[in-house]
Order: sequence, then C-alpha cells, then structure tokens
Amino acid sequence: GISLAPIAMEDIAGGAGAPDYGSIQNIAVGFAVFAVVILISKFGRGSIKSLSLLFGIAFGAIIASATGMMDISAVRDAKWVQISSPFFFGLPEIKLGPIVMMTVFSIVNVIQCFGAFTAYDEVVGEETDEAVKINGMRAQIASQAIGGALGAVPNTVFNENIGLIKISRIADRSVILITGFMLIGLGLLPKMATLLAAIPKPVLGGVTLALFGIIISAGMSILSKVDFSDNNNFTVAGTSMAIGVGSLFAEGAFARLPGTASMLLGNGMFMASVSAVLLNALLNKFNRS
Repeated sequence: GISLAPIAMEDIAGGAGAPDYGSIQNIAVGFAVFAVVILISKFGRGSIKSLSLLFGIAFGAIIASATGMMDISAVRDAKWVQISSPFFFGLPEIKLGPIVMMTVFSIVNVIQCFGAFTAYDEVVGEETDEAVKINGMRAQIASQAIGGALGAVPNTVFNENIGLIKISRIADRSVILITGFMLIGLGLLPKMATLLAAIPKPVLGGVTLALFGIIISAGMSILSKVDFSDNNNFTVAGTSMAIGVGSLFAEGAFARLPGTASMLLGNGMFMASVSAVLLNALLNKFNRS
C-alpha cells in the first residue's frame, strides 16, 4: 500500500512526465473523483454502494470530457475485434541474464501472493486454507506462461483488487470468475480497450487512492495482531518497514550497482520482505532454539 500510494498521487497530478503535471485542473478532478467514491461508499445503499468505484470513474470521465481532458479520437481507428498473435515479438530465446531477473521477479511475486492472501483474509474476515493458496499460485504460474506467449507484460497479483473487494463488499468467487471472463472478452475488443485507456490519469488516481488506502489499513490491522511485548518484534517490523520505504523512495541510491542488484535493492517490497524473514529468523527463531 505504501509503495502504491505515490503512484495514485502521481496520477492525480496528471501522470509522470505529463506536460500539465500538477495543474490545478488535474488535482481538482482527481480529488473530486476520490470524494465521490468515498461518499457513495459511505452513504450509498445496496448495489449503488457496491458500484462506488464505477460511479467515481463515470463521474470523472464526464467531467474530463466536459473540460477537454479526455481524448477519444484513437477509438475511431481501433478495430472492433482482434485476437492476440502468439509470440508476436518472436520465439523465446534462452539467455541467462533475463532468466535470472525473471526468476527473481517470480520470487517477489510469490511473496506478494502470500501477502495478498493475508490481506484478503483480513478484509473479508476469513482464513484461506493452504490448498486454495497453492491453487492460487498455480493459477498465477499459468497466467504468467500464457501471458508471456501472447506478448503481455509480466503480471502479478494486484492488491488493488483487495481494496475493491473491501469497498464493494463482494467477495463471492463466482462474481470474480465471471469478471475474469469479462476481462478476457474485453481483451478481444480493441475499441473498448482504447476507450478505457483514454480515461485521464487524474480520474484513475482518484479511484486508486481510495483502494491503496484500504490496503495500507489492512496491513496495519494485520500488524496490530503481532505481539509487540517482545522487543524483537519491534525491531523486525520497524527495521523492515524502514528498509522497504527507504529503498522505495531513495531513487538512484543503487543505480551504480549491476542491473539485477540495482533492481532488487530498489524494490521496496522485496527489501522489506527479505529483511523481515531474515531478521525474524535471526532474532526470534534461531534465538529460541
């Protein structure tokens, strides 16, 4: 959540590198969308309450269109239907460097998956059994392979969806399954994809800011169950958070290191996770034995 929050704020400002980055118009639209989502989530009833994010996006898109922020000219040129071509960028090549880098990415992804399950359990008040977690990992592996073959970027478990479940209060697996098929269908409709891509960054930033806040709260709630009467847990949690946040925001601190090392040490989630595991083993596990 902490690593995602700056992305939402950047989007509210217009998106990194935007010529109008930080303009009053961008910020006003972004926070107006954020306010709509929060207000509907608080005071809405029934399906209206569950659709607070969708109403926020619709509200933002209307405002953006009225103020000239939304350009949908590319939608006219997009095809109605198009199927992705397998290995569009060429057949796989065996190279050690990229393999090592993607292996490390996958390890980070595994850590994020377990964290997502924990946050999900906290949000819905349940406890996911090990079999479901393992199947979730297998599904993630399958999606990585299929996505790679179809030319997609590496995917991960998006913690934003946990925030969405909290806001909508809908966690039924059948709903999520149907949504998955809807997304596959939308992936075959370039016009729809182009229309969604035209939604201005400030609108998306206003929506995701609410989601990322819920993720942070879920993490705080999980930590509140930790026994901090043992000073070692203070050290493990506090130091790991400091290392993760420091790595995340100390831009360029590891730029002089080799490529893979620079990428890893600059990844706040990876650094916090590794630090927590190692410190917990050193100060708690090994110490007790």
